[in-house]
Amino acid sequence: MSRWNGEYFEHVTLKELGLSFQLNHQSLFCPKPLDCHTKLRILHTNGIHDIALKFCGCGNQIPQYQQLLRRGFYPATVHEGRIKTCATFQYLEALSLQTLTTKSGTYDFYRALEKLTDGAGILKIESRYRPLRMILRQWKHLKLIIRSGYGHSPDPITDETLHEGCLTIKCPSCPHPGINLMPGWEQEANMRRFLYMLCICLDANFRLKLQLVSSYSRDPPLTNGAGYFIERQKYLTWTAPNQADEISSCVTLNALAKQNTKFSKGLRYTGVGGACCARTDMILAMGNLTKGESRMKSWPGGEETKINKDWMTVFPAIGKLHEPSHQQDRTHKQFSLNFVKGAGFCDGEGMERIWGVHNPLSNSTKTMGPGARQDSLEASFDFWNFLKYIGMGKWGIFGGIARLTRIDTGTSLRTRYQDALADRNKQMAAHEGLTSNLPSDLVSKWKKMVDDWQDASFPKETVENPFVIDEEFMSQEEALKELEEEEEERIRGGGVKYNETSAAGVVKMALDIQDTQAKLVEDIVDTGEKTMRQISKIAERRNALCRRISAYEKLRAIYMPGLVQYLEDANLTHFPDDIPPEKTKLWLPSELPQDQVEQICVPEMKHAEAKLQTARCYDSLDGLRHTLRVKSRMMLFKNTNVRGQRDSGRSREVINRVVARARAFASRYRVARAAYMTLNGGGEWEKILRVLHNDDIRSLRDPALVKVGKGRQGTNEEDDSAAAEIDLVIRPQTAPELGELDLIPCDRMEWEHRTVHGTGETRKEMSWIWTIASRINLEDGADENDNECLRAEWCKSYARVQRATEEVDMVREEMRRTTVFLEWRAKQWEEAIQNVQSVRGSTREGMVAYARKQAWVQRELYRQFIGKWQQPLAEEELVHMRSQSAAKSIGIDEPMDDEAEEGDAEEGGEVVYQEFELGNYSEEEDDEDGQDDWE
Repeated sequence: MSRWNGEYFEHVTLKELGLSFQLNHQSLFCPKPLDCHTKLRILHTNGIHDIALKFCGCGNQIPQYQQLLRRGFYPATVHEGRIKTCATFQYLEALSLQTLTTKSGTYDFYRALEKLTDGAGILKIESRYRPLRMILRQWKHLKLIIRSGYGHSPDPITDETLHEGCLTIKCPSCPHPGINLMPGWEQEANMRRFLYMLCICLDANFRLKLQLVSSYSRDPPLTNGAGYFIERQKYLTWTAPNQADEISSCVTLNALAKQNTKFSKGLRYTGVGGACCARTDMILAMGNLTKGESRMKSWPGGEETKINKDWMTVFPAIGKLHEPSHQQDRTHKQFSLNFVKGAGFCDGEGMERIWGVHNPLSNSTKTMGPGARQDSLEASFDFWNFLKYIGMGKWGIFGGIARLTRIDTGTSLRTRYQDALADRNKQMAAHEGLTSNLPSDLVSKWKKMVDDWQDASFPKETVENPFVIDEEFMSQEEALKELEEEEEERIRGGGVKYNETSAAGVVKMALDIQDTQAKLVEDIVDTGEKTMRQISKIAERRNALCRRISAYEKLRAIYMPGLVQYLEDANLTHFPDDIPPEKTKLWLPSELPQDQVEQICVPEMKHAEAKLQTARCYDSLDGLRHTLRVKSRMMLFKNTNVRGQRDSGRSREVINRVVARARAFASRYRVARAAYMTLNGGGEWEKILRVLHNDDIRSLRDPALVKVGKGRQGTNEEDDSAAAEIDLVIRPQTAPELGELDLIPCDRMEWEHRTVHGTGETRKEMSWIWTIASRINLEDGADENDNECLRAEWCKSYARVQRATEEVDMVREEMRRTTVFLEWRAKQWEEAIQNVQSVRGSTREGMVAYARKQAWVQRELYRQFIGKWQQPLAEEELVHMRSQSAAKSIGIDEPMDDEAEEGDAEEGGEVVYQEFELGNYSEEEDDEDGQDDWE
């Protein structure tokens, strides 16, 4: 408040103005009023207020904290005479939403309230931050109880009356037996069982740590097992016998190696592990990690639990973002969601999106006590689920949430259904075109391979994987071995034996020397200004290289007898003294004029080099792909976990060594390809072993890099120097070699903010180095290898059609289940009214009104969802039905066929169309063309 003092407005409190408020009396008069604490402060949205309150002390008195609550004031304590801090309901509601939407701590908002009260800092405002934290914690917990419906329970709310997870918001589209599943769903045909499959995503987060602050005895959680975190004592019983597993040496799993290191010192918990619905990203359960991502070796108590395949089958899979970074082999495809039956378009990365939104909480929660931290995370997780719940048909499951959670993770069920229909029709058309040109018996054989592989239980070791190609290309070692066998066969057939070392061995020696030369040149350039020790080391390496070159030249003279005469005729010095050994030319057949190779070399030399150079190309590409995978994981770990200049510098040094390896593999590929081109000329092989540009060298997840154009004002503006840097980074085609490798592929995160629309997953163009067959046949029998490639591509196309078809049916079923769940939830609130009949007075009226409002909210969501889903379903239904005939023509089993509908009707179940009330659907008879009647 402000008061005019004759010269200016000065700050004044309501107490100083003489105003007092009487509680518990409508007439504002009490015969025995009781004064409040002299230091009572009220926290409101417009500041901190010093107010004089009068408690009721007459015969109508009730506890002081209840008097405050009835006027919209939440006290920090219930002890009479000691209440010094209160917060208004309006302020708590606003503060709760502010902390939940921004993921910021309460301290910043309280500081803003102090500045709002006294911006100049002249007044002495006693801090009420600690009681405000406690008030807000209780407020959020009470909201969980009230919104879950347990506030209307006739029993007292205790740990015994609250069962596990009872305060959480359930996913309405997930299958809940007895709630939103149709009668007789257990007897559904095998082809439709995927509609009732529960998809769960599991992952761990190492950012949500907790330091050794306070204890559970001093700071217990208010939701001990009733919320998203598992009940503590049961969780400890489960994790107590846990021991550290042996960590894989795979560099892509480097995060596991940090689980028992110094990074866990001083921490009570090293992170949080959780599970969510993989279809809607709604959180299911959470648990704290005590020793990183350790895993259980056995069930508690040494008991062995077996899964009965008659009632449950588990299908493990890896998220689509992480799966390409794992080592790819013949058995790894069984963990790809692209080939898991019933997966639809599920990407399995829901937990990553959840962590992305909740990671900002780590700064404020890591220094809390264990109970306060858990309650804070519980409230944030519940808010996430609430936004998902109300957004399924309103903004979409994820679309509107992006405005509040700063992340766009998907689309609405309506949009998902429309996109799934369009994608399914597109995939069917493409697959039909591919299938129409193939023999029917071959298609039937491949279809059976896919069905058998998808129906097989894990691990899929006894069935043939139809999605991979047999490893038929020769590595350099395999090619050398075959050349040696050919040499032995030639000698046994009467051929001349030139030396104990074969022609292939001589070529292999020259190629190894070339690698040593390239490495030495790179080290000399990288060293820069050299010390005496470095100069001595380089001299030693040059001497050793000279000895190897000398030994090679002696053997070369045997297999290339015409080389001396060629060099003399061309006026080339054979043994130059002024050229260092790392730049000495070795004169392989590919370095000679091809019209003179037959006069200079024996025939075996050209054949051996051509074969070894081809194998060298594939070896280099394999090495390059592996190195890019390594760097991609290292960059992800660095950007996620490494902080500080010292640690960042060390991490960058290690990454630079990986970059050097990638540069060497790329250079080796280019040299080998150029040599093979010289020896054999162009041909069909160029479609596989393509020219390697700098922008082709990128990790599997990086899109094709494009130059950023000039955008509209305020969206995509850079100054001239920044634009020049972007052009260098994104299109470094002016560099003749791979000098800019450390700028282009795997450091994409460092310039990700400069990318433009069109570089996402849906528009991504994968680099050709990842799309070529890892291993192809270099010998005769190319037709058989082509058949294998065609088989793998057809099977992948068939799997894409299956996933798209499944997605259509799954989204339709999710829509139906969501509406049924909303109606069931509304009925629950109506039944809750009966539980409060024993409550008397105005309290019962308030509880009844709240329950009726919540029932109205559920039915209003139902009405809005139906209104938004009805039109696209009705419009697309005929397209959906017509596609069944197209699906059957290419061998896709559509679940929604006539027989399935008749079976549902006979068993008393309701079909999807009736549940949505999209029109008056006639089940009496179908038209002759197989389409259904709609009025």
